Amino acid sequence: MKKIILRESQLNHLINKIILNEQEITPFYNGSGNYWATFSGLDDEGRKQEVLKIQNYVNSLKEKTINYFLNFYSNPNTVSKFKNKNNVEALKSFIKTIKVKLNNSPQNNPQPNAQGYVNSKDPSTLYLNLYTFWTGKISITMSEVMDHEIGHSISGYFKTLGETSTQSSQGYYKPEDEKDNYIASNEETYTRIQRLRSILGLKGNEDGVTIMNNIYSQFKNGMFKIPNYSFGKTQDNRYMVFKRISQEKGMLTDLWHVFSPMTYNNNRMDDIAALFAKYSQVKNNMVYLDLNFIGRMNQATKAIQ
Repeated sequence: MKKIILRESQLNHLINKIILNEQEITPFYNGSGNYWATFSGLDDEGRKQEVLKIQNYVNSLKEKTINYFLNFYSNPNTVSKFKNKNNVEALKSFIKTIKVKLNNSPQNNPQPNAQGYVNSKDPSTLYLNLYTFWTGKISITMSEVMDHEIGHSISGYFKTLGETSTQSSQGYYKPEDEKDNYIASNEETYTRIQRLRSILGLKGNEDGVTIMNNIYSQFKNGMFKIPNYSFGKTQDNRYMVFKRISQEKGMLTDLWHVFSPMTYNNNRMDDIAALFAKYSQVKNNMVYLDLNFIGRMNQATKAIQ
């Protein structure tokens, strides 16, 4: 048998290719191929059974996320951040009413290319575009989309209560184009902070140094990965440092490209990538992620543990 020897760069490329093609695995989808091609070949009874499995799966994700937020809003440290303490119970009651509607087709769909969205006029309802999941292409998991969109539902309801979900903030660079605006959005920042807490088990009173130590250790043990990027940190534990790439568009979009291939536990982390991009800067041809900034946002954002 011929022995095949891979150089380190070739091995890293192969590993990264496997990681970036990681697919969501569900009770009805094994993570490969286009699930909907198989679905369309079933008879009526078979489709009915599959639809039931999908509904049960979606409901289980919704309940998990709702319970996560209800636990947050049951903590005294959370309550202390509300202007009106009565709003806490009102918000918890609202969270229990959140419902999910499934779109099977892009036809007559206000956001056909999104995986999920919330109508600002009705924050209690979030929509999932089923046809964008389990296609065999790289995509965000439904669990991440559910967490993100329920975060938007809650943020929308905050406005009706006269409460703010987080403080307004700008990173190091002003938006220059539409993608930059998305990265810089304060509303999106709220949901991204929530995702970071959920993934890393962060508490709302933890500062930048604590978050730095958590994230840095996760990079060292391989849970966080950015293909082909080396990383380090500054001595004051304020910044993680990554090598620079060439600028293509607006600075924020450029920084997003640094973090967008990032995975956590082999799953894509688009929310976290955008959060890191917002609070990074470029110095001496290196990217500096400011964890002190993220720590301050963590402490200012409601729904803390």
